[in-house]
Amino acid sequence: MGPERLHSKQEAHSAVRVTPPAVESFFHLDSPESPWPEEVRESESVESEIKLRSEILGNLEQIFHEVPNAATDIQAAIESGELGEENVVSLYEKMGEFFKKEDSSRLTLYFPFELLPNQDRQPLSPKYQRASKDFANAYMSRWYELLGTRDVRANFVDGDVQELEHRENGPSRVVKAAHLIPKLVERKLLSAEEVLAMLDTDDDVLRTSIADAVLVLNDMELLAKRDVESMSQSKDMFVAELAGLLARSKQSTVEKEEATGATFTNFADIESALERDMRDAENGLPTDISSERRAWLLKEARKNIIHIYGEKVAVLLSRDMLTSKELEALPEGGDMQEAAVAGLQQTIEMTFDTNEAEGKALFLRYQSMLDGLWKSDGHVLKDSVEALYLRLHTIGIVSEDELRERGIIPPELAGPFAKNLERMPSELKEISKAATGIESNAELSKYLYPASLIFGSRLKGYGGTDADIDLALFVRPGTDLSEREHIQSLAKKHFAHEKVEGSLVEFWLKDTDTGLEVIDFDATDSHLSDSSWTHVLFGGAWTGKQEDIKMLHEQLLAPYLQPTEKTVNGRPIREVWLEEMERDFLQYRLMHKGYARTHRPQGGAATPNLEAIDGNSTFWDSGYRRVATKLFLSRVLLPEVVK
Repeated sequence: MGPERLHSKQEAHSAVRVTPPAVESFFHLDSPESPWPEEVRESESVESEIKLRSEILGNLEQIFHEVPNAATDIQAAIESGELGEENVVSLYEKMGEFFKKEDSSRLTLYFPFELLPNQDRQPLSPKYQRASKDFANAYMSRWYELLGTRDVRANFVDGDVQELEHRENGPSRVVKAAHLIPKLVERKLLSAEEVLAMLDTDDDVLRTSIADAVLVLNDMELLAKRDVESMSQSKDMFVAELAGLLARSKQSTVEKEEATGATFTNFADIESALERDMRDAENGLPTDISSERRAWLLKEARKNIIHIYGEKVAVLLSRDMLTSKELEALPEGGDMQEAAVAGLQQTIEMTFDTNEAEGKALFLRYQSMLDGLWKSDGHVLKDSVEALYLRLHTIGIVSEDELRERGIIPPELAGPFAKNLERMPSELKEISKAATGIESNAELSKYLYPASLIFGSRLKGYGGTDADIDLALFVRPGTDLSEREHIQSLAKKHFAHEKVEGSLVEFWLKDTDTGLEVIDFDATDSHLSDSSWTHVLFGGAWTGKQEDIKMLHEQLLAPYLQPTEKTVNGRPIREVWLEEMERDFLQYRLMHKGYARTHRPQGGAATPNLEAIDGNSTFWDSGYRRVATKLFLSRVLLPEVVK
């Protein structure tokens, strides 16, 4: 991908030049405008890596296009004629090759279950059988490797990793690969006997994670009665107690009844209860936490309450106990107005599921009201309406032309990220002008290069209209840290846009024999980056003076692509760099908030003990896993320049 030129629709005559994120530019090294130095552009090892990933992405794009329902089993799609067998054979052959690579194992966590070979189904052609078997062996080989990896559990649940000073024993850990066990047994890639044998381990975290999965395995009736009886007779107390838990689970009702809370019969009571819960949420927050964490907790609590009361509004709408006049009469800018939008969204989607024509008619009934809310000044409410339009777009109720008529540009969650900058033309123009303008600012140019990185949720497509724009600046080598406060003051004045103020981070650089390096300071804060921030360095879009952008690619980024024996706390440093990219591109807000903002759920699972493997997380959503797989292949990479 060559550097893209993005134009503001309002001022098309004034082009804003943006160099796409480094990970995107890998896929277009032959472009004459590639910012990479010759040793990267002409590297056979880099070319080979990018070629394989590009081919796999092409296979996936074709399969996803032909099979739009993410919950569809791949072999069932072939048998029905929805998909050609040759596409899947090609995918399996290339994925088998990919999983032989050293940095590939983490993709097993995200790869769509529906694309895994299903040994339960009637085999297809001999060529398909060979390709699927080789792929399954490669996939499982990498999966077994991950059984030795402990992940932060919150990264796969809600992203709520507490501040260091408020942790007693560090963040809770889980072997996330073990949580995939029920799906792998379902696809006959593992047997129940093999799973139970894996409980014989001294690794407590692994053992507990496998036990979590066994509970769900039992729900799915993939454990034989004799297996549970054998476990109950085990001399290992952990295994015997787990057997007892399984037996009690079987005796309980197959489906647990969820507490639905208070039932409401009118709108006024919902509004009163919503206001009370909002007050309680704010008053119930801990007092011994930072203002940043308090703001985050309050924001999350507010979103959860809005969702809950949106469900209650949906119940009234489905029972014809709420009129359009009552919705339209809501006070402007209130929490209830936002809950009403959430309830309306849920009602339209549920109606569409059972009768597409009725779902579209329901949307049309409220369209003028929604358009009125969209034109409101409140960022939070505007964001809720935008999310509604985007979700209705993904199921086919709202066309792309209708979105664009309202100034809504569908995001590119799987990239190219630079396209998402079209959603913020005026902000981009100001930021680009300010970045380039550093050079003409006599005082600021002493400290900073005239080049900046735009990163964060707005760039990645899932940030709402109220989200800040994150910006990274580069401090010249030789600058003393004592100047930091002065530099920050100058930078805030220079980048004065309301969406940028307070969202500036700094990379402090030093000269080395191989080029430039980021300085790792002992004491850091959220605005002081370090050398592990590969998700920003390689995932941000560049704007500013083109000569300096190319210099930073050559002097700062290219050294990350050289083979290295460096380690961090006993781990190869490349693992740390790639882990940061995975966390930022695949987890963080995309998993916890971003995907659900624009897409309704697909696939997933539903069993009584699903919470044991954090089954309510978007991690299990079939549509999310498609996006995550594409992002892993196109964004989580640091190809090595092997001479």
